[in-house]
Order: sequence, then C-alpha cells, then structure tokens
Amino acid sequence: MTSICHYLASVLILHLVQLVSPQGITVQDDWVLPARPDKAEYFLNGDKITIEWTSDLWTWFFDYAPDVDPTACDLWVTGWELHQYENKIAPRVNVQARTSIDWVIDIPPAELNATEWWVFRFAALGASTTLEGLQVSSPGFGVREKQQPPPPTSSTEQSSSTTTASATPSSVSISEATEAGSTGESSTGESRDSISSSSDGDGLSTGAKAGIGIGATVAGLSLLAAGWLFGRKKRGGKPPVDMLEVSTEPPKPPPMAAHDNRYWGYGQPPHYMAVANPINPSYAELETPDQPRLSELDGHR
Repeated sequence: MTSICHYLASVLILHLVQLVSPQGITVQDDWVLPARPDKAEYFLNGDKITIEWTSDLWTWFFDYAPDVDPTACDLWVTGWELHQYENKIAPRVNVQARTSIDWVIDIPPAELNATEWWVFRFAALGASTTLEGLQVSSPGFGVREKQQPPPPTSSTEQSSSTTTASATPSSVSISEATEAGSTGESSTGESRDSISSSSDGDGLSTGAKAGIGIGATVAGLSLLAAGWLFGRKKRGGKPPVDMLEVSTEPPKPPPMAAHDNRYWGYGQPPHYMAVANPINPSYAELETPDQPRLSELDGHR
C-alpha cells in the first residue's frame, strides 16, 4: 500500500512539474549528448564517447514508458528508422542517480552499411528487444566507419571536384587538348591512341625520351665548352710551357752567299777570307808608285 501511494505521489508531482514547465519542451531537450535536433551529430565507429543526459530525464518515463523503472533499465542503441538493428550497450542503468555513461562505439559493419542513423533508447530491464514495449529515446545521430569520408556539403563538394580535376592523369588532359585543336576525327583518334599507348608503357612517350636525351647531350657539350673557354682565359691564350722547344745548341752562322768567295769591299777583308784568298805577290810587284795609272780616256788623246 505504501509503494502504491509513493508511486501515485511521484506521478502527481511529475504532472505538476510539466504543467508549470515552459511550453515546447520535449524529452530530447534533456539529452546532452547526443543533442537535438535529429541528425545533427556524427561519430566514428570505434571512438569513445560519453552519453550524457540531464537530471530531469527520468521524469519523462511516466509519459513515454510508464512500465519502465527509471532506476533500473537497459540502454540500447538501435537504428533510427530500421529498429531491427539493435545492440544493448549498458544494463541496469539508474537514470535518477547518474547522468552519463562512457561507451566505445561498436556497431557491426554490416549494420552500418544498412543505415548510418542511430538512436539511444532506455527500455525495460531484461528485455530481449526494443521492438516491443515503450522506450525513452534520444535525438538521432550518425555513425560511420573511420575510412568513410564525412557527408558532402557545398564546400566539400567543390573542393572534392577541384581535387579530382587536379588528380586527372596527364594523358586525359593531353588528349582533350588534342581533340580541341584537331579538325578531324582521325587525327584526334591517332593522337589519343599514341598518348594512351605511351602512357601504358613505362610512363614516358618516345618524344619525351628523345627530348630528355637531346637535352642531356646539349647540357654536356655546354659544360665542356664552358670548361675549355675558362681554361683558355686563365692561360691568357699562350701555349703551355711544356709545348715550347728549348734548344741547347749554339746558334749557327748565316750561310755564305755565292759572291762571298772573293772580297770586293774597301776595308780589310775578314780573317777567314784573308786566309782563304791571300794576295798574289806578283801582282804587287807590277805596280810602282811612280808609274801613272792608265785610263781609257788617256788612250784616245
């Protein structure tokens, strides 16, 4: 009799509180995490979160789940629309005595593939399913695997399209440029086939390889020419010392001309000529100082 009176008094107090409470307050307003509105928060499977509610959440049991004891109930996570996906995460929870529960999100991947929207539910203690009976539920929230990208928005879609465009292979952009600049379908097809075949090979076209080879050759020749010019400038344009022939023999006299076999000058003859051509004494005796010299003019007088 006493327990019945206590229960009736609690129900009466609850209704009085709801009558004086502001209008528009719902059960979801007493949930801290996840917070309202529905589908406002996302979590990753495997993350640790703290499920949290206010100290007034237990008062909603009398309206939504009068058969459920708020001091001893089970906490479930179920599909927001597909209720057949359900997992019990905490048994025998006293909603009046505590306001939070730590939980590592662990939802089977097959269920995440079926739905990404989930909800927490307080159900009767020991119940095998939430499909039967009444519950006190939280706002809806999203859960996805860690490798899955977040839901696209206007800004993320734009950045994704930009990233996709920048990550397009060069063969596609080259083929598009060839197609735009070509006037015939055959030339476009040939250029596209050549580009695709070169890209299917070792990653470089024949033209690119030839350009790399020519560029390397020109660079090598340029380096050699620069080194030669630098060395020539440093030496001042003179041949190295080791290239000059140094002679150790004395200089030779100039060759004697044909007319040097006799001396025709007025001075003293060189020593070597005097020795080689001495004056004949017979010619010296014929000339006397008293005898005048004859000339061609004297003969015609």
